[in-house]
Amino acid sequence: MSDPATLITQFVTFSGAEDSENAAKYASSLADLISTNKLSFLQFIQLLGSRITSSIDEDRTKGMRCLAAVLHEITSSSSALSKHDINVLVDFLLTKFSDKPCFADVIKALTNILHAKAFSPSLNDNLVKILRKVVDEYDSSVHLARGRYEVFALLQTALTRFRDAITTRPALHDLYVQAFLHVSNGEKDPRNLLISFDLNKNINHYFRFEVATNELHKHFVEELFDTCFCYFPISFRPPPNDPYKITSEQLKTSLRSTLTSQFLFAKDLFNNLFEKLASTNPVIRNDVLLTLLSAVDSFHEDTILEYWETIWNGLKFEILHSENTNIFSVSNDRFIPENIMDLADSDENKSLYLVLEILSRMATRLDDEDGLLPGITSDLKEYLSITSKVFMKAVILLSSMATASERGFNYIQQFIFQSENLGKFISGFDDTDDNMETDISLTVARQRDLIDAFGYILISYQVLSSSLPNASFFFESNYLSQVKDSLVVFLGQLLQASSTIEKTLKCKIIQQYIKLIQLRRFLSYEEKHVIMELLNDMFFELIEEAKPDDLIVDEIMKGLINLTEDGSDQNNQLIVDVFLPQVLQQIDPQNQKLSKYVEVLDSVVVSSQLLEVVSIRLVNRLSNDRDFNSKIIELLGSLVMKVQKRSQFLMNSWFKGIVPKLLNQAAEVEASGVNNSDNWHYLELISVLLGFVIKYYDSPKHQGILDDFQSAFYKNKAKSGLKLSGYTILEVASPMVLVFNNVLSNIDKSTNLSIQLEDLVRLIETTSNLRDPILKVNYLQHLCLLVNKFYKDDDSLQPVVEKLYDLQQPSNFEISVWIIKALMLRLSKVGIEYLTKLLEVLDHDASQATIVLRSFDIILRDLKIFSPNKELPKGSKIISKVNHLNTRSLYKQQVFNIVLAKVLQQPENEIHLQLLAVLTKNIDSHVLKSRINDIIPLTIQSIQLNTLLDTSLETLLIIIDSNNLQNFMPLLVKRLMVLSNTKVVENNRIVNTERIRYLSLKCLLELLRTNDKSTILLYKPEMLVGLVTNLDDPRRSIRKLSCDIRQLLFEAREST
Repeated sequence: MSDPATLITQFVTFSGAEDSENAAKYASSLADLISTNKLSFLQFIQLLGSRITSSIDEDRTKGMRCLAAVLHEITSSSSALSKHDINVLVDFLLTKFSDKPCFADVIKALTNILHAKAFSPSLNDNLVKILRKVVDEYDSSVHLARGRYEVFALLQTALTRFRDAITTRPALHDLYVQAFLHVSNGEKDPRNLLISFDLNKNINHYFRFEVATNELHKHFVEELFDTCFCYFPISFRPPPNDPYKITSEQLKTSLRSTLTSQFLFAKDLFNNLFEKLASTNPVIRNDVLLTLLSAVDSFHEDTILEYWETIWNGLKFEILHSENTNIFSVSNDRFIPENIMDLADSDENKSLYLVLEILSRMATRLDDEDGLLPGITSDLKEYLSITSKVFMKAVILLSSMATASERGFNYIQQFIFQSENLGKFISGFDDTDDNMETDISLTVARQRDLIDAFGYILISYQVLSSSLPNASFFFESNYLSQVKDSLVVFLGQLLQASSTIEKTLKCKIIQQYIKLIQLRRFLSYEEKHVIMELLNDMFFELIEEAKPDDLIVDEIMKGLINLTEDGSDQNNQLIVDVFLPQVLQQIDPQNQKLSKYVEVLDSVVVSSQLLEVVSIRLVNRLSNDRDFNSKIIELLGSLVMKVQKRSQFLMNSWFKGIVPKLLNQAAEVEASGVNNSDNWHYLELISVLLGFVIKYYDSPKHQGILDDFQSAFYKNKAKSGLKLSGYTILEVASPMVLVFNNVLSNIDKSTNLSIQLEDLVRLIETTSNLRDPILKVNYLQHLCLLVNKFYKDDDSLQPVVEKLYDLQQPSNFEISVWIIKALMLRLSKVGIEYLTKLLEVLDHDASQATIVLRSFDIILRDLKIFSPNKELPKGSKIISKVNHLNTRSLYKQQVFNIVLAKVLQQPENEIHLQLLAVLTKNIDSHVLKSRINDIIPLTIQSIQLNTLLDTSLETLLIIIDSNNLQNFMPLLVKRLMVLSNTKVVENNRIVNTERIRYLSLKCLLELLRTNDKSTILLYKPEMLVGLVTNLDDPRRSIRKLSCDIRQLLFEAREST
């Protein structure tokens, strides 16, 4: 057994803050001895006695700390303390209450005694003694934050352990509140404030105050309010290295919940909050409003009912007198953004949103009460005249509150559409009616306001219907449905009657028509159909009047796009039934406005359902007009990319219906001769669209597709299902190879293509004899695809490559490079071997540098046939489960590492630097940055060569943020300044073109941004003078960048 005296000594030795863990171990050991009866508590006190009664402050404090620590261990794990021990300890500790040096540990010891199993409030009136001592003798002003914290912890422990006794015994109840009020007065420490607010909240929650009959209780409530509201609004900036990690938001939230925890605070709270709402500081205003919101959520309905007029009168003018209500746009889907609590408290708009949120929640809480809605509508009635300056704001207030409940919605809509309010406008539209003439035709501005008012009303329907768990009854019984016919007719008549020059008014009406169509279960399909026909007629009439860029046309387009994007099958069908037939009729080769209608389709079709319909009808419109067909196929390709990016869909149905027609078009191009770039472009468009269809076709069926295409293209077997004639593209060159390339590129890589070495040899022979550059490139890509994806016997292929690998035979050598590219894409050993041989050429025959550099460009350049799915978000898997690429993601990094090692052997060699330029042009930035220390000196060297400026400057831009350029700053600044402001000529050619000047200035700007002020100031004089020339540069981009750099230099001067 450890000696108790030794343990006490060890605890005292290690009781400093930095050794608290060690001290705790010794306290635990002492507690174990006491708990196992190896040491009586009396013996422990006797051993500790000389320390806790010492005249030396430090010894006494550490002794008391030891007592508190041992009590903590005992009371949390055993029943070692008897009632007698507790009585003696309490009496003793209370005598030490005025011992300032060890005050915190005395209080902590008392707190630990409260945890003892034998402690009870009635035991020797110990709890009363402790609380009375706090009330009578505690002075917060003479104690540090730690000591004050322990007193709060004492009160918190007492309430947690003995809540029932404290709250049910009147004397103890009052004494506890008195103690809390005494302790919390004047507190400023953040940690202590958090516990103070929490205690205040718990008192409000568990204690009962008879304020009507008990003056003391009335005083308590006033003091409880004052002791927390005096901190409002609370501001706090955490000190550096705060061990408690207390945030400003924690304090604000805690204070807010405390203020709204007691309904008896309501009168004082509301009055004080509305006084502070007059502040011009948005942070304070938002704090006030968030507290009001908490009050509306927390107080009982009876309290809200008692003070709703106070709240309403205090908030309504925040909206009615605001100049920023334009944030409540009729084009929005809701009045209050869903992320309102994420908005910064410094955001002034947040205040307006919070006002509407408070009023809406108040209406929800008081939905069953009869006074709120009549009072609010009566109050706003004078503002609901269209001639009122705050008409729109009154509508916003009413519409927002209408979202609170079905009952409230119906009441408010019935009020709004009373004949003396807005009802008179939709009851009839007769130009001879004097009232209408006065109220509507006076100003177009008021007509626009009226339409916006209807827009806010529709928003309220939209918000409420989407928030109800079961909206069926609402859809059938809401008051707005009773006036919908009149509203629809009114909008239509105003749309047709308004002047053609009043485009803004017409656009607003169109917006509300679209919103009406989108409202859930508000209009029948037939009613939507009528509106759609009206908009349709206006749309096509304006386009035919040669007004394709008209604001109204654009607005209708936006509306159609909204309808197609809202995910409603009915609204999609509406587009199919009404809009598409008419626009598709305009897709005609003879139509001079064809481009506009193609643009319309490209904008409107955003769903697979619409695309399915459009694709079939467009393909059926293909004609003998090649230019027209190109527009159609290009449109379909664009639509497929867009729709797949939004929401992937399988294209199985396209294969039988569309693919044969695409292939037929391709065959017609081939038969007529691909003799110009337009025909090649058309064939490319067909091939890309065909590739999409195959990629998004179920992968299990890909082998069958590949077999059919192989028979058709290699074995001269016509495929009736594909309407494809037979070809032998391996022996006879055909432009149809472009089509087959896109098939092979998008087919699943698990499929098997029966390709033999002799087939490759025949293909190589055919390719080597080609003279048409476009056709040859397509054949080279075909060979590359076959080797990369389908022919895997690299050993048998090596002799073929070796035979072709002859720098004296450029055509054969080019073919070998494409085969090396195919092998490198999957990091074949054979490919790496020949890549190394390419590098060795630079050492042995510098005259072949050009062809070697071009070879590396071919090997590294990205091709569409090997590119990932650019139409999809990065990382997305294809819905068809097709895996069509056979490329290794790190192949470029492997090539880069091999080449860089070669360049570093002779970094001064200009050919090597040219090779590095080829690499950096084709390598992702993250690959470059992985070898930043090697790249920097090479880039600096390349910048000195006029032949490599473009690539080296681009590389420099990528690596500038590495902060490793400090040693090169003098050289860089000098060279970049020369390139940006001095005419550099070499071999009668201007070296620093606009692009070079722009890149040089961009590099200078980024260099300054990534360096400290001392570096900026070092080069400031030289650069300010040198950049003056650039201010007269004929190119605006150069002048602007020069101004940006000079501004940065001047700001550095101003801040020093």
